[in-house]
Amino acid sequence: MKTKKIIICILTATVFLAGTVQALDYDERRILFGENYAQIEKIAAGSVPVLKANLAAVKKSAETFHRDYSQYALEEPVFYREKAGSTVFYRAIFGIREASFPAFAIENLQLFFIERNGRLFLLHACYLHKTETGDGTVHSSRQDIYENITVVKSGDSFDLLAHTTEDRIDKYIDPEEDSRWKEYSGSGKATFYRLGDVLKAADSATAGGNAVAQIKAKPYRTAECGKTLIDKDRPFMYTIQNAFDGDRATSYVEDSEDDCISITVTEKNGKINRIGIVNGYAASESLYAANNRIKTFTLNDVEHNFFDIFPNGYAYFPAGGEKSVTLRSSSVFKGSRFSDTCIADIIVE
Repeated sequence: MKTKKIIICILTATVFLAGTVQALDYDERRILFGENYAQIEKIAAGSVPVLKANLAAVKKSAETFHRDYSQYALEEPVFYREKAGSTVFYRAIFGIREASFPAFAIENLQLFFIERNGRLFLLHACYLHKTETGDGTVHSSRQDIYENITVVKSGDSFDLLAHTTEDRIDKYIDPEEDSRWKEYSGSGKATFYRLGDVLKAADSATAGGNAVAQIKAKPYRTAECGKTLIDKDRPFMYTIQNAFDGDRATSYVEDSEDDCISITVTEKNGKINRIGIVNGYAASESLYAANNRIKTFTLNDVEHNFFDIFPNGYAYFPAGGEKSVTLRSSSVFKGSRFSDTCIADIIVE
């Protein structure tokens, strides 16, 4: 985390940004998948019949997705397994050799599969990290995009959250005035899928007969946020999925210049009657006090406030039966050590 926000004048080539107060944990699962990594296990493909039987088809799926960057060779996949109740998911991670040139870089292609009736179905594919830079006389820029999918508990079932975080820095130089300035921007988005809808999509694709079929499920909710704090070692440590994973030990953390948080939740079909919030970095009382907590905020322009008490549950606020609700903080309780404003969890009802 950051102790203060500083405007810098030089673009760095660091792959992942910022630092962290917590003890470093270089478990590869945490680096690749984020704070819910403990439920994901690394496996050998040869030990799982459905993977062993479809290994060639998995590689072909990766090559198809990767064809626009085929000049960068894919390494042999490493597999991970994750269980959600009786449903099993597999992640195939393909390292990428010679994956960069001065203006562009990609890192780790991930294919996310669901096993259903003894078959594999591809639900999501992405590069975990992409970087694009532009180095010009007047205008230079760097954009980093982090993408992943997270399985979270939702009531008696599970949700799948496909999430993307963009971080951009633009530098402008006026040669005549000998001046330079920076613009910082960034955003995040999570798309929510019900596990039941994903299973139905897999069942309807069964008739296709392909060894590995790609499926598309319809999302039921989206969440959008502003600039997000990116940890240089664990890039998914503070990103938007943490606000909806039902785990108070993880948090969404902003990286805005005014320390404010803005999150918009939109239902595709239903309406939002109320939302529950666990305020601050609620993993422990010491982390709660060390970081900013929301003091006052609005829900669709209706003002509310928090008391500065370490939360022992959700605080609920009416949302008016709207299809879309925007939470926007207007003031904060200052952290004793850090200027990051945090939300541990949000529940939508």
